[in-house]
Amino acid sequence: MTISDDYREDGPRLAVGIIVSDDQDRLAATLKSVQPLTDLVYVLDTGSTDQTVKLAECMNARVSTTTFHGDFSAVRNKLIRTVEADGRADWLLWINAGERFDDTTVDDFQDFFADSLESNAVYMMVLHRPGGPTDTKHDLDEETIDLRLMPLRKGLQFTGILNESLLPFVSNLMLRLSASPGRILCPSKVVDPERWQREALRDMHILEALERRGEKIADGLLLRRAEALGVLGEHAVARCDFLKLIEETDQTNLRLEALYGLWATFAPAPIEPNEMTQALLIGLDRFPVDMQLLTFMGFHMQKIGRLDLAVKTFETALKHGQTSLDVWHRVHIREQAVLNLGLVHRLQGNGREAMRVMESNLDLIEDHASFGRHLLDLYIVEIQEYKAHEYAATLWGGGELDRIREVLTGACRAAAGAWNAAVIPLESAYLSGCRDVLCLRWYAIALLALARFLEAIRILEEWLAVDPTNSEASAFHFAASQPERFGEIMEQIHWAQMQSLGIAVQKIGKPDFPDNSDAVREMIVASAVVPEKIGISASLGTKLKCGGFDSEAFDFEPGDRNAGLVFRPNH
Repeated sequence: MTISDDYREDGPRLAVGIIVSDDQDRLAATLKSVQPLTDLVYVLDTGSTDQTVKLAECMNARVSTTTFHGDFSAVRNKLIRTVEADGRADWLLWINAGERFDDTTVDDFQDFFADSLESNAVYMMVLHRPGGPTDTKHDLDEETIDLRLMPLRKGLQFTGILNESLLPFVSNLMLRLSASPGRILCPSKVVDPERWQREALRDMHILEALERRGEKIADGLLLRRAEALGVLGEHAVARCDFLKLIEETDQTNLRLEALYGLWATFAPAPIEPNEMTQALLIGLDRFPVDMQLLTFMGFHMQKIGRLDLAVKTFETALKHGQTSLDVWHRVHIREQAVLNLGLVHRLQGNGREAMRVMESNLDLIEDHASFGRHLLDLYIVEIQEYKAHEYAATLWGGGELDRIREVLTGACRAAAGAWNAAVIPLESAYLSGCRDVLCLRWYAIALLALARFLEAIRILEEWLAVDPTNSEASAFHFAASQPERFGEIMEQIHWAQMQSLGIAVQKIGKPDFPDNSDAVREMIVASAVVPEKIGISASLGTKLKCGGFDSEAFDFEPGDRNAGLVFRPNH
């Protein structure tokens, strides 16, 4: 039963409002997600030229149309009037095309709506946006809160041409700002970049029209312009706008959002280390205990080789860091700080301290399974076989745990350099059906160390089928495909990896690894607990030249593993 069913005539009635424009490819999922909430769904189309309107009508939405003249508040207020005129609802939940109401939160929201609503309040809800194109990795997932649930009350409307908001009228009507259960899932920025670019161009045209009318581009409008410029690849200009907003605005949340936006421009268009340090110091001067800024500074200190300062910065983030919920922020920023603090301790040769840091923060990490695998890999590389077996029992059970125990025995032998002894339990686990990434990774590593390249390639391809974006698997596959130059290629990859971690190493043209096992061992020691996509996603920007082969002449993609290599640990 939905909230607005006639069976609840004595209770509050909910409607959902959606503004659309050429959204035929993503509207169906949005409409389907709100069906458990209400049968009153109002769609206002602003000039679609595709099948959006027809799709909405087929899915029983109440559809009306209007013309968009560059004023988002006017469009939303028109939909409010439409719902009010229909007289079927008391409350309006806003959701955008492409968003979905999280089905795991439907029951909590329904109970809240039926029993706990306050008529003199408006409600914020959590918005969640994945950082990548799939649900398999969540390092870069972001969340914020936004006002999405409002009573239909006279005088409550939106204001603001581009950054439309209810808040000024919420204050005028003396309504209370509160929080509602339920979560709205927003589309990832990397899924449909062409749409993001179209929307950025639209925003730029609106802002240019406002400037021609003599209006000042400041505060929220300035943030919107900086973000649009970043989407369009104008990173240097975007930085200027972000810095201007940081200096001029008196709105705390806008200043923090500008600082996060400024950081995001560093990946696609890097600046000098001193400039980046200065930019981060500007942020920390204003927000000295912001968890995300402190973690970003720790990343940067690590990158430029100041491991001592990186340790202090990460420790400060974990001890004192705070998160601002009303600004888009990394969901797993604490996990990232812990992982990188552990990594820095390892780079300093202190594996025991790295284990202590990760173990002491285990109970505070939301994504326990993902974090746990990093801890397990650290146990392996530090050859703590007893701890590895003990901890594995918390992650696996039954027959799978028995196979994982074989994997751990083999992996610890591999980490100790006992390659022949390592292959026996790893092969046994594999032949008994274990296809966990832990098994595939260490089995492939042991085979590579023993120069069994054809067998290793087969295992690496299985690994890449499970995890297509894994840069370590791609690097191993590329090197294994050229066995006569395996050691040389691994040396170059190892050098690039060390550079990415902030370690100054001297690049030499002659391979420095006397045999395959040394090459592989250096790689696994370096890569232990290095989480993929821990920071901003970016290529190292380092040329890997292997005997006259310049890998930057090629665009390496996982589906074309022999084309060339640009190693991307995404650190």
